[in-house]
Amino acid sequence: LAPHFVLEVRRFLEERFGLRGVPGASLGTVRHVFTHRDLRLKIYPVEITGGRLRADGYPAHRWIRAGEAGRYPLSALTEKVCERLTGPVPGRRTR
Repeated sequence: LAPHFVLEVRRFLEERFGLRGVPGASLGTVRHVFTHRDLRLKIYPVEITGGRLRADGYPAHRWIRAGEAGRYPLSALTEKVCERLTGPVPGRRTR
């Protein structure tokens, strides 16, 4: 990964979420089509190495295991990202 990209990810994690982490190699791209836009997200896993989660603006937040994602309402885009990170979301249809 490009050094400037790693620094940007680290800064974003620290400023937005209070976490320290290191991004890994790209896991590929997820495509999602809205009625008016074609969105493509490049997915990178991040190893969290420290800090304490601070999710400003989200008073009800918590960590869950990847296998628990099917228990929660997820947008189609979020499901696609989860599938790219961990495989099919249990309890959901495969995309």
